[in-house]
Amino acid sequence: MYVRLFLSAMAIGFLIAIIAFVITARRREEASPEEVPYKKLGKAMIIASILFVAIATPLSIDVVEPRNPLPDQVTYNGYTAAEGFKVAIDYNCMGCHTIVGNGAYYAPDLGYIARRAWDPEAIRSLLRTFAGTKHMPFNLTDEEIDKLTAWMLYLRDLNTNRWPPMSPKEVVFAQQAQQGALAEGKQLYEKYCASCHGLDGSGAVPGTPNFRDKAWWETALSTTGWEGLVNVVLEGKNGMPPFKSVLSPEQARTVLEYAKSFSEAGVKGEAKIVGGYSFEPSFEENLDIWYESKGAWVVYWLFTTLFAAALLYAFFYWYARG
Repeated sequence: MYVRLFLSAMAIGFLIAIIAFVITARRREEASPEEVPYKKLGKAMIIASILFVAIATPLSIDVVEPRNPLPDQVTYNGYTAAEGFKVAIDYNCMGCHTIVGNGAYYAPDLGYIARRAWDPEAIRSLLRTFAGTKHMPFNLTDEEIDKLTAWMLYLRDLNTNRWPPMSPKEVVFAQQAQQGALAEGKQLYEKYCASCHGLDGSGAVPGTPNFRDKAWWETALSTTGWEGLVNVVLEGKNGMPPFKSVLSPEQARTVLEYAKSFSEAGVKGEAKIVGGYSFEPSFEENLDIWYESKGAWVVYWLFTTLFAAALLYAFFYWYARG
């Protein structure tokens, strides 16, 4: 589909350029050299370029909501993803996994691995298992493993437009890991939190936040941070009692993960979106998502056609002037 759209856009752009050049060439032949509006043509091309940039720039910027988490907001055991990225740089992880851990010919995509494992403890276990082997010939300390775990949690939550798609077996495996973590959080939430925050997270007691409000989470994470929210659960704040006597820091994080899932309701079909990634029911359906946005294809085709026409017209014009 991509190739057909590209070739058709180039062909139509070529025809537009020829027609425009023929029209301007005839007008130029009918006029004296002094009457040929070279300056006007130059100004028109400059204005067209400015309009192109003015239209294309907003289309390339996210104006709806942030696509990805901030590295300083993704944490594990008190360490941020930014600290984990520094460890990855120190050990030259990019040498095999490439930039942002996307993977190469012989090293896997770390974001993909993290999504399959999902649970932070499972990710940490993978790092501990491979550290010091021929695959990861580094003697990592516990602190460095914790930092790398935070970094992989950040990679897990990156919005990759659902790529690479998972096979049906991998989807089931990832869903089980995700559901296991959410099930534990649900059990703890209903036991310790639901009486004030409500079973659906909307807030049963006046003054409690609405966990279904995505804007509230964005504000809380940008001002307090994930570890700050964990500390609120453990130490209490304002009218909220402390829970450090009954919850460990990891359990507090699990409860918060479940509470945050309330803000991710209303997604397409029955696919559950967590951290910007959608577990679609099959490999084929996940792959087809790339071709569902007809509006995006129309915009792509129009811009490719206009760009081809402008580029070829400029070439014809330059060639004709010698």
